Amino acid sequence: MISRRITRVLTVAVASLAAVSINAVAPGDAAAETAHWKVSAVPHAANYALWGVSCTTASSCTLVGWGPSRRGLALQYDGHAFTRQTLPAAKPGQVNALSAVACHTSSGTRTCMAVGQWDGATTNPHHPLAEQLRGHTWRRVPMPDVPGGTLRGVDCTSASWCVAVGEVDSGATAEQVVNYPTTRALVMVWNGKHWSRRTSPLPATARHAALFGIDCPRRGHCVIVGEADRTHALIAVLSRGHWRKHLVTAVKGQKARLTDAACTSMTRCEITGWYTLRSGATRGLLGAYNGTTWIRQAAGDPGTAMSTLSSISCGSATSCVAFGTAGTSLYVDLWNGHRWAVRMLPTAAGHPQALADTIYCSAPSRCVAVGQGIDGEVPIVAQERP
Repeated sequence: MISRRITRVLTVAVASLAAVSINAVAPGDAAAETAHWKVSAVPHAANYALWGVSCTTASSCTLVGWGPSRRGLALQYDGHAFTRQTLPAAKPGQVNALSAVACHTSSGTRTCMAVGQWDGATTNPHHPLAEQLRGHTWRRVPMPDVPGGTLRGVDCTSASWCVAVGEVDSGATAEQVVNYPTTRALVMVWNGKHWSRRTSPLPATARHAALFGIDCPRRGHCVIVGEADRTHALIAVLSRGHWRKHLVTAVKGQKARLTDAACTSMTRCEITGWYTLRSGATRGLLGAYNGTTWIRQAAGDPGTAMSTLSSISCGSATSCVAFGTAGTSLYVDLWNGHRWAVRMLPTAAGHPQALADTIYCSAPSRCVAVGQGIDGEVPIVAQERP
């Protein structure tokens, strides 16, 4: 689920994490009424960033991101302690970063697929990257080389089938990518042995297209979200190798971006994002998708001029948590099957400003979320427990 969702810069410097717990209540949800959130410190985590999370149970989560050693970062989290995992070393002249991860357990073996990008010193700055965990060992998985490619989201239904999504920058240099961005959607499929690039689900006439989030309720069937031409929200449906796409007017007259999807079936999805007002202010965006139609829902109001929702995860059809940023504070929007309700997360001690990234709920009221502190680029891990 993931996505990853805000453009990331690899030159991240982070120092430490802080710990705090809060109460979070979803009206009408008895489990949520006794749930609390806790932001925990990762020991010895100076100069690291965390961007993706996936859990097979509440006590078995994998967090991925970037560290100062030119290789990606992977941590195992059991709900109490963090354990650093060894990733393959970056090739000479490369810097690796992992943006998203999808994990599952089959026949007692835990498998994760993490995706992101590697950057070269002199070539186009982005190339897609994939690394796989089997048991306790990570290995780099070869991918088709797509100059300018970045993967921001991934989902897997088994060790032999995954879909990763992102975008391809057209610029040949870092300066061109930043100053003259023209991007195309990027889709990769894993068959258990090889990654292959698939046709983009967007019209060839679209000058800009980017995919941020994905959820695959079953093999061969996925809902993917993003944006097109920096104005239209995009929902793309992959079903048995065929694409259906919807350029959604998420909010009439406003630019919009969809960032993540959480689906209990191909006809029952909750989707997050944000839209931009003419004033330049942003608002969190929530909606349901039934396989053919986008239905906007009333998102909770965190009471700030700027708010965005970057990720969503559902422990059940009537228990979803959207994770976002309000101004420079973290917040969650809680779904109880009938309506959304905002709960602000308090600031971590010593780090009052933060940005949200990804959340994963293995069951109702059992969620883990990762974000990033603005002051000092400090990674933040939030955990919800009953």
